[in-house]
Parts: sequence; C-alpha cells; structure tokens
Amino acid sequence: MRGWRVGSIAGIDLEINFTWLFLFALMAMWLAGDHFPGKYPQAAQWEHLTAGLLATVLLFVSVVLHEVAHSLAARQYGVGVSRITLFIFGGVAQTDSEPRTAISELVIAIAGPLCSVAIAAVAYGVGWALQQVGTAPVWSGLFAILGLVNLMLAGFNILPAFPLDGGRVLRASLWYLTDNLLRSTYIATLMGRGLGYLLIGMGVYSLLFEHNLSGLYLVGMGWLLGSVAAGAYQTARVQAQLHDVSVRQLMRPAPALLQATDSVQTAIDSYLRPHQVAALPVVYGDRIVGILRAREVEQVDPANWPYLPVHQLMTPLDPLADVVGADTGAFDALAAMSRDSRDYLLVADSEGIAGTVTVADLTGPLRGVV
Repeated sequence: MRGWRVGSIAGIDLEINFTWLFLFALMAMWLAGDHFPGKYPQAAQWEHLTAGLLATVLLFVSVVLHEVAHSLAARQYGVGVSRITLFIFGGVAQTDSEPRTAISELVIAIAGPLCSVAIAAVAYGVGWALQQVGTAPVWSGLFAILGLVNLMLAGFNILPAFPLDGGRVLRASLWYLTDNLLRSTYIATLMGRGLGYLLIGMGVYSLLFEHNLSGLYLVGMGWLLGSVAAGAYQTARVQAQLHDVSVRQLMRPAPALLQATDSVQTAIDSYLRPHQVAALPVVYGDRIVGILRAREVEQVDPANWPYLPVHQLMTPLDPLADVVGADTGAFDALAAMSRDSRDYLLVADSEGIAGTVTVADLTGPLRGVV
C-alpha cells in the first residue's frame, strides 16, 4: 500500500494513503462535535474544536510512533524498513524481509504495544498535571482520551491473531518452542482468519440490526485481517519450500548481451524468439546499461523494429534492484522481486554476470506443492 510522502522519521519515509483522510475527518468530527461537547458542555465551542483537532493529530502521531517502535526494533535485527504508511485501518511498516529468528520476531512484535502503553502513561500523567494546575477540564480530558485510545490500541494489537502484534508474538513463541516456522505460522494465521470472520460477523450484525454504519468499518477490518493472514501463510509455505535453495541453483546460464545500438529487429530475430526469453541485458561497450523486455517490444509497431535501436526501448539498469548475487537465497530474491515489482533479474558472481532468473524460475520448485 502506497501513499503521499509527507516526511521521514529516523530515515524511514512517512506516507499517507488517501483512505486515511476519511478516518482523520471522521475522528476529528466525532471528537470535536460529539465527545468533547457532550463531556465538557461548559467549555466554549472553540475549545471543543481545538481539543478535537489536537486530539486527532496526537492519536495519529501515536500510531506513527507505534510503527516507528516496530521499525527501530526491526533494524536492530537486520530487517530493513523502507516506509510507514497511514491508511484507514491504522498504520503499517513496509519491511524488506521477515525476521530470521523467533526471538527477533518476538522483540519486534512486542515493541509496538509497549510503545502504545508508554504513550498512554505519559498522556495520563500530563492530564493529571493539568488538573493539578487548574486548567479547564477539556484540556486534561484531551490527554485522557489520548491515553485511553492508546491502551485500546495496545490491547487490540496484542490479541493472538496474525497479523496483529499478538499474533506475531504467538507465532514467535510457537516457533521458538517447536522450531517449525510453517506450523507456527499456520496456527497464528488460523487465529487471524478467525478474528477476521468474527469482525465481519459483528459488522454485518451492526449494519442489519443496529443500522449502524460503523459496521462497514468492522467488515473492512475483518476482511483485511483475513486476507493478510491467508497471504502470510502462503508466504511461509514458499519460504519453507525454498529453504536452503540459492539463486545459483535456479538461474539460467549467462545470456547473450545486446549492444545498445543493435536494432530491435536484431534482438527479436537473433535472441528473443530463438531462445524464448522474456528479457535480455543491454550493454554499451563492456558496460551493462539496461534490460530489454519482450513485453516492451510487443507494444511497438513491428514496422519500426528494423529502425529502432535497442537503447530507446530498454529499461535503464538499476544495480540495486535489477542485479542479485548468485548465492542469494531464492526466497530472498523472490521477495525482493515482489517488493520492487520486478519479474526478471541479472545474476552476478565474482566473475560478472553469471545468468538470469525470473519469477517463474524461482517458483518452479513450488509447482504441485500443496
């Protein structure tokens, strides 16, 4: 899930998905138009509005800090985090890999709820201090609601249902006890799907019998939890199947190298069609400068193939995203291709380009696996 980049925290991009705007607006309207006026009727309207907006902002700052806590813990165990995205169901941190050990997953998972509890403690402390100095009740009430919501956030996230933090704690604990990541993931994600079905049921009941539109939110959250849980189990299956398999074992031999000045017609007649390959590296002299993909060629009028040089259709080489080491794990390469939206990688060893690998090459061992 992507959004608009609004800044960075500790080197991690912070993004806002458009769906978050709806949640922000609803939360602000509820706090400013219902909660604070109902609880503190003696306060002025401007105080209700100010407290509502400020509380909403602080609540989402709390969500960001919750995800930052996960991210900083992940970094300690070598798990990179590229961005944090706020969306209608909260926040999510985008990692470049899964934790390698049960202990690392446990620490990463528990960091978020602990951060939320710490924020709640600070919020209640500030609210108490404001009461002692005699400020208007609406301002201490602002921090009271901030503390309560953070406790609720921690409590919900600690439920033992993957992909919630508690589900990750459950998986880490089972993984540590059984040394079986796949089985542990199955149990944790089964709990996640169960919670998803429960939330969907609660949402449908709320819609049909209580005529409460908030049921839509429960249905959406339940669907998301169930979908992510199912996807996580499939990922774990792939990881287990590709355990100890390297890219070198699945790659194709080093391909022919196209010169950037060759015509597209030459590329098709001499390489793409005869060898039935999806892409080829392009060189300028002895330096690889890009990749020519068959799907890009197919979008061009065949009448132009003899006159169009390869460099005008190639995708410029991104060494970090388009090249993988031959000894890289097959699952890690597959995860990187998914993250960077790649379907083809060059494989390099100490002597240079040793071969190529596609998604189909990496998933070939999975065919027929249940």
